[in-house]
Amino acid sequence: MIHKDLLVSEVLEKYEGVGQVFKIFGLNCLGCEKARTETLEQAANGHGVDLDKLLMAIHNYAKGMGGCGACGGGCGGR
Repeated sequence: MIHKDLLVSEVLEKYEGVGQVFKIFGLNCLGCEKARTETLEQAANGHGVDLDKLLMAIHNYAKGMGGCGACGGGCGGR
């Protein structure tokens, strides 16, 4: 289950390719030191990102819905 208290690194490790979802939101978490200690909520708040939209996009990506939906479906998903 995707929730606000997960560490960014946990999400990146669990869901291959999910880094593209973070990039859509302007979060360049791959390779960032803070990814190991920052929760999804902290990352969103620190970068002015709507947490609910980020969580939904990650959830959609993780469930294999053909993308995350954040970009309106234009990216083609995985």
